[in-house]
Amino acid sequence: MSRLAHAEPHMLFLYRDAYLSLRHHRDEAHVRLTRSELQFGSVHRVASSLRECSKALRDLEVSRLGLLLDWRLAPLTTDPVLLKHVVQHTDTFAAAFARRALLVATPIGLLQSERLGRTIHHARPVVFSDEAEAVAYARGDDPSDETEV
Repeated sequence: MSRLAHAEPHMLFLYRDAYLSLRHHRDEAHVRLTRSELQFGSVHRVASSLRECSKALRDLEVSRLGLLLDWRLAPLTTDPVLLKHVVQHTDTFAAAFARRALLVATPIGLLQSERLGRTIHHARPVVFSDEAEAVAYARGDDPSDETEV
């Protein structure tokens, strides 16, 4: 677990462990939280990783930023207790952000996310399977502002 330095001028790595990485995309006004392919394995691990991510955000005004939850690499969780805690802790973490997007890779991930979304009380994300659309939403782009040329 660590707080990391600049990777590129417009992006700052804030935190990384075996399960999550957290990056601030300053030019695009959003934070990306990326799940790795490793299963959390325990409720404690979920809480600990997200707590560290919250600490890494202490210097940012997250209420002005979007959050992109990039769950494309995340393994499907079949343990209902662990899944409940992943959703609850992620919901609590995401609540402070202005906008929340969830990026998934597969139709099964999309269905599972939509089903689980009904259990989220504070910070329900908008679910995407297209990265460009998810980033646009997280950074606050309004698709209705686009005009055809």
